[in-house]
Amino acid sequence: MKRLNVAVPALLAVAILAMPTALADHPQVTITINPYYEGCTGADACYGPGAEVAVDVGGEIAWTNGDEMPRSITGSAVSGVLSTADQDAAGTVTLAPGETYSLRLHETGTYAFYDPDYPQVAGTVTVQASGDAGHTHEHDSTEHDDAYSRTITIGGVFDTSGDWAETGGEIKTAAEMAESDFNGFLRTVGADWRLDIIYEDSQTSGPVALEKVQALNGRNVKLLVGMALSSHLQTAYQYTADNDMLVVSCCSTAAHLAIDDHIFRLRPDDSRQAPAMNTMLQNAGIEVLYMVNRNDAWGDGFRKAIKDVYGGIFVEGISYDPAQRDLSAAAGLIDEEIGELIDEHGADKVAVFYVGFDKIIQLTEILKNYENASKVRWFGSNVQADADHYLDNPASAEFFETTRFTAVKTVTPDNPIRQELNERIRAIYDREPSIYSHSAYDSVWLLGYAIHLTQSTDADTLKTVIPLVAERMEGSFGSLRLTDVGDVASEYYEVWTVRDGEWVREYDITANAAE
Repeated sequence: MKRLNVAVPALLAVAILAMPTALADHPQVTITINPYYEGCTGADACYGPGAEVAVDVGGEIAWTNGDEMPRSITGSAVSGVLSTADQDAAGTVTLAPGETYSLRLHETGTYAFYDPDYPQVAGTVTVQASGDAGHTHEHDSTEHDDAYSRTITIGGVFDTSGDWAETGGEIKTAAEMAESDFNGFLRTVGADWRLDIIYEDSQTSGPVALEKVQALNGRNVKLLVGMALSSHLQTAYQYTADNDMLVVSCCSTAAHLAIDDHIFRLRPDDSRQAPAMNTMLQNAGIEVLYMVNRNDAWGDGFRKAIKDVYGGIFVEGISYDPAQRDLSAAAGLIDEEIGELIDEHGADKVAVFYVGFDKIIQLTEILKNYENASKVRWFGSNVQADADHYLDNPASAEFFETTRFTAVKTVTPDNPIRQELNERIRAIYDREPSIYSHSAYDSVWLLGYAIHLTQSTDADTLKTVIPLVAERMEGSFGSLRLTDVGDVASEYYEVWTVRDGEWVREYDITANAAE
């Protein structure tokens, strides 16, 4: 990784990702949800002081339930994401009587909110520059209001459909929160520019990700965040290199992509995780490991990383096409081959290691009709570890319980930035946030702050400066210190198992102990 010998501002010696609530001291506007009555249609009687309120940029909006029963609110005002057009995707906050939910809004515009139980009980929050009537948010515009003389546009490629949509949508929400928070920071420090992200859906598909990257480049957008999957990076690799683009990937971990190039990744690569995975398998007494993985850059790379360190009998198993809709044939073969391994080695010595996304839900729905697959232990990766939505589905919840599904989770010490972000995400999705959301949030701040320091969008300039910024940066993930090839370094892991319908943290592993 190239290094630049420059003086780094003292600000970077501390955690520069200040929590949004510390950015400015703006007055709070509190909206009271009044008791519902027949005919209430969003008039002032439904909300106090009214259904339409205004606040300056950076101001705090709070909803207090003044009813005697639980009440819910949803909409872009609740998520804090102005671009949330689909209100169902915005998430819902349910408040007990007297309970309050609040957030700060850093993007000018009009945000909607309503009660999903009584859709006619609706309102708006208008966020405006101090003394201004606000402005319209347009991606192709360069002039937004008097406070900004220019807009810097980057691309955000996220998987909001496909078999990682459950997590991909949350990751995109975290990036949108980071965009809003970072613009609040820019306003607070008096910067003359704002950050604008054009969001694209890569549909959990490498080829589609390439199409989205090409479309963004066609709009002269050269800087990218998101690009969560290693298959996305691999498929678009040559194109991004040939077109002088720079990528800060939130979530890619494939070991073979750990090279010094134009891509930074805010998750540790799989070769660093593999020893921890091996320790987990050894502690469980597993002597025969059967692989089930996605046939893509991440899945195949993960399989190789485990194979290289695993000391027992390694069985190649099934490598499935991510685009395959029906896994019935694969499930039948898995069950048959697991049965043969049980006959030869005993069920307590055999395990399955799954490397993939939400296809496992479909797989468990099919495997419940077979007899062998659920007789052995199943293990997984960061994707499954402590992820609640797998336990919300009856089929996968039962299968995870029966097989004592266990997975390794990459962790870092907790910090206030993560705590505050987790609260915001929980309020929308009503579940524990994905670890990938932390990295998505940090990726926007890392790239944005590098642009702010250099006052440049040149990919080569940013490639040189980003490691220096990251070395002194504390994000939601924790320390963003990078390896020599531009990937976040992490040395700590947790092992999580499903027990009694819940994820339970079993024990911790350090990288040194795992090697």
